[in-house]
Amino acid sequence: MDYKVERILQAPLPKTKTQLRSFLGLAGHYGRFFPSYATVAAPFTDLLRKGAPNKLEWGAAQKSAFQQLKGMLASQPVLRLPDQSKQFVTD
Repeated sequence: MDYKVERILQAPLPKTKTQLRSFLGLAGHYGRFFPSYATVAAPFTDLLRKGAPNKLEWGAAQKSAFQQLKGMLASQPVLRLPDQSKQFVTD
């Protein structure tokens, strides 16, 4: 398994808004490749609202969405740079 994919799968729940925004930044960068990204990430909007505490209080919906996003990022096909030592085939 790729080192980066393994790190994503082992990522702990973010404890602060800043940590959650960082994770969502990573996930959002690849979100365009997942048709249901916005739906899966929707439970995080309450955690990031203005006036909400900086220390996050995770509910079942948020925990489930976090695990689902991690699974989406780590599932096949995983996007990565091409291996220059292999032959490229285009159709």
